[in-house]
Amino acid sequence: IPSWSVRDTDRRKGSFSIYLGVTQVINRFTTLQTGVDFGQRTGYLGDPYKLVAVMNGVNASPRNEVRPENRSMLSWTTRLRKFMPTLKGTLHLDYRFYDDTWGIQSHTIDTAWHHPITSTIDLIPSFRFYQQSEASFYEPYFIQGSIGEFYSSDYRLSAFSSVSFGIGVQKTFKDLKLLASIEQYQSSDDNDIENAALVDFMILSLGVDYKF
Repeated sequence: IPSWSVRDTDRRKGSFSIYLGVTQVINRFTTLQTGVDFGQRTGYLGDPYKLVAVMNGVNASPRNEVRPENRSMLSWTTRLRKFMPTLKGTLHLDYRFYDDTWGIQSHTIDTAWHHPITSTIDLIPSFRFYQQSEASFYEPYFIQGSIGEFYSSDYRLSAFSSVSFGIGVQKTFKDLKLLASIEQYQSSDDNDIENAALVDFMILSLGVDYKF
């Protein structure tokens, strides 16, 4: 049986996280929230179904990926909510910075505009931008003889960026909210080699929020 076809069935991992944040009411139209999140993961952090291609000349052989058994993560998130009387709508603006010991840094910007059409119906256009650097042990493929202690070709650890555009409609009842939305997601790799795992797609969503 080749080693790459054997799956780990008795591995463990643990995680710990702590969040500290503060919310400030700036005025009757504006609130600001900011916070820091620290997390720690230990143990088996790999994916038993992820393989890497190891090149030996023109030939390639598969091998199970190997990731570090510890990962420290730090993120900082800030959220702004501002009602604009002249436009009769509310701006939602979020920013998140992320950094970890695997070498990944990312930036996320989320923005949405909540605009009332009637007293119970809101129109919500939105935009999201995401960008990250690659993990220190990521490569699309590896060369025999130069492979390090850790290695992975998981596209989620690669350098890539994405944008998404969406629009939603929210209907509010006394204790119930109904939400329908459509979102278009587009991604692009930040490497010289095209990543076939990065795809573009569209999401249609229906949601119910009930308060009791």
